[in-house]
Amino acid sequence: MSFLIRTCAEYDGWYEKLDRLSQAQIEKRLSAIKNDEHFGHTRHIEAGLCELKFNNGIRIYFYRSGTKEITLVYGGTKHGQDKDIKKAKVIFNK
Repeated sequence: MSFLIRTCAEYDGWYEKLDRLSQAQIEKRLSAIKNDEHFGHTRHIEAGLCELKFNNGIRIYFYRSGTKEITLVYGGTKHGQDKDIKKAKVIFNK
């Protein structure tokens, strides 16, 4: 059984602004999560909120909604982590 990956509108808007190379890196990582349950480099932030970390500085904030389900909430870079984490919390708690 594969992982179900949902997205919020705010994540979708952020993703659409990325260049094609960054989008391809993200899609490769999401495919590994969906098909192999391999998350790679992540960090637990608090109460279900986690961060996917990429070597190029991209960060994706997600909530683990169940044992086989995640919701991608928002994205950013390591330079804006503090404000991006706050925004991810607000988005998910709407």
